[in-house]
Amino acid sequence: MKTLALLCAVLVLATGSAWATTIIDDFSDGNPDLQNDGTPDPITSTEGSLSGVLGGERVTVLDVISGASEDPLRQASCVVGGGLLSYSNDSGVTSELTLDYGKNTPLNEDLTSDIDFYINVDSIDLSTDMTVRLWTEGNNGGAADGEETVTVPSGTSGVFSFPLSNFGIADLSDVDRVQVEFAGDERVDMDIKAIGTTDVIPEPATLSLLALGALALLRRRRRGIR
Repeated sequence: MKTLALLCAVLVLATGSAWATTIIDDFSDGNPDLQNDGTPDPITSTEGSLSGVLGGERVTVLDVISGASEDPLRQASCVVGGGLLSYSNDSGVTSELTLDYGKNTPLNEDLTSDIDFYINVDSIDLSTDMTVRLWTEGNNGGAADGEETVTVPSGTSGVFSFPLSNFGIADLSDVDRVQVEFAGDERVDMDIKAIGTTDVIPEPATLSLLALGALALLRRRRRGIR
């Protein structure tokens, strides 16, 4: 019984620590409501005192790279509502969408216990490059201390993540600014549920092996008793 109890405790600990996260933005509050019709300069929205946003402030920038015009069918847009960020480009339009957290006031966030950076994707119809930049230890205005560019595949639905170690930053105990940039091609249409960081999530295969090990040891113990 002691062996079984110990193995069950291991399983509980493995699953119980699975979903610890630091939410950067769950898109439950605010709405930048940006629509760029070819304006030569990027358009910016700064929103403060937001719930569900790390640091309470979200700075959103929508910059048209090519193709937009006053034609309502040739524009780029970004809106937040119902727990989703929706970003889209019309036919012939390319743009960049940047979300900035800690730009004006340092976050002072300790991410040393987290392992992965993630976005929770509701839907995306075209593969899109995402660049994430981090500033640490009082530096939130100069060049980023680390950045990583990854491609979010078309058809992604659910959590898409990559290791925080990819940033090459030795100390994540004082992260002051996080910036997420999407480079959208024409006709991109994506909805995002959340952005954040998370600790290790045991894979189903790992948990299955633990369970099988528990059963094997229990059987051996029963045979020994006989």
